[in-house]
Amino acid sequence: MNKKIKLLSGFVKEGSAEFNRLLAYAHGLAYHGWNVEIVSFRVMEIEHEFEGVNIRGLWITKIGCKYLRYPLSYVCLIFYLLFSIKKDEELLLYSNGEYLPIFIFFRKGNVWHEMTESPEIIGRQCNNLRYYYKCCTKIRGVFVISRPLKELYIANGVHPDKIQIINMIADSNRFDGITKTEEDVKYIGYCGNVYSDEKDGVSDLLRIFAEYHRSYQDRYLYIVGKIVSEKQKRKYEDYLITNNLSKYVRFCGMISPKDIPKFLSNAEMLMLTRPDNKQALYGFPTKLGEYLLSKRPVIVSNVGDIGVYLSDKHNALVVPPGNDAEFVMRMKWVSDNPNAANELGIKGRECALANFNNIKETAKIVKSVNSFRIK
Repeated sequence: MNKKIKLLSGFVKEGSAEFNRLLAYAHGLAYHGWNVEIVSFRVMEIEHEFEGVNIRGLWITKIGCKYLRYPLSYVCLIFYLLFSIKKDEELLLYSNGEYLPIFIFFRKGNVWHEMTESPEIIGRQCNNLRYYYKCCTKIRGVFVISRPLKELYIANGVHPDKIQIINMIADSNRFDGITKTEEDVKYIGYCGNVYSDEKDGVSDLLRIFAEYHRSYQDRYLYIVGKIVSEKQKRKYEDYLITNNLSKYVRFCGMISPKDIPKFLSNAEMLMLTRPDNKQALYGFPTKLGEYLLSKRPVIVSNVGDIGVYLSDKHNALVVPPGNDAEFVMRMKWVSDNPNAANELGIKGRECALANFNNIKETAKIVKSVNSFRIK
C-alpha cells in the first residue's frame, strides 16, 4: 500500500513553534513507514537542511511582496492540488483554516486538518466561523491539541468521531548528548517568539523576575526569540531601565534551532508565565515540550490542559495564573534547593517522553488514516 502524506502550511519558518511541530510530525510519520513532505504554499524561510525531511516551497514563496502573496497563494494552491497531488495521497492542512474550502473542492487525496489554537481568535477563518466549522464536517478528520478545543469543535457541529486529540509533541532526539554544564552566570531561561503579552506574558515575566532579583542579584534572565513588535520591545526596555535591570535581562533574539537544546539545558530554571485567557484555554504551549525535555525545572502557569499532565512539585512547579508571589516563591525554591530541583527536572523529562512523544502521537494520525483506508 502506498503511504504518502503531505503536511501543508501557509507559513514554514525555521525555528517557529509551528515548524518544530511539523518537523516532529515528519520524523514520527517517517518512523511509521510513511513518505512525508512538508509543503509551504505562502511563506517559506528555511536556512538549513533537515536530514530525512523533504521540505518544499511552492512558487508563491519566492514572491517578495507580502501584499501579493496572500491572494496569489489561493491560485498557487489550486494549481498544486489539481496537478501535483495523486489520488491516493493524504493531505494534512496545518492551521490556515481559510484555505480549507479549496482543499474540499479541489482535493485529489484524503483531506485532514489540524488546529492548535482556537479558530475563533486566530486566522482569517474567524471571519466566517459558521462556514469554517461546516467545512470541518466535510473532511476526513480534525486534529486538535487539547480537550477544550475538541469540545469547541463538537459544540459547533463537528462529530466527535471526526476529532482526534494530538498532544503537543517534541522531538527528544534533539536533546541527545546534551548535558548541563557550569555556566559563568546563572540564568533563568525563556524561549519562544514574543507576539503579545496576552499570549506570551513577557511583561508578567519581567515583573516577576524583578521581585525575585531583589533576593538573588547574581541571577540573569535570558529571553531567546524574536520580539515581533518593536513597540512592545521598547516597552520592555523602558521597564528594565526604570527598575535598574537592563544589565540582568538579555534579549538574545533568534538563535540557531541547533543551539536551543543547549540553551535550555544550561538554564537554572525555565519560565512560562502564560496568562489565563481564551487562547491559553484552547491551545497548549508547544515550547513546554522542549522545556521539559531539557531536564531543567519548569515553572509554568496552570492554564488550559497543563494541569492534566503536570503536577505541582512532582514533575514541574505549577502556579495559578497571575499569582506573582507564587511564581517568585517557586523561583526561590529552585535556587535554594538545587538537588531537589534537578530531580524535579528529571521527572519533567519523563512526563514529556510519556505524553509528548512524536512517535506515539503520530501513531494516532496513522491509525485515523488507516481506518479510512480500510473502509
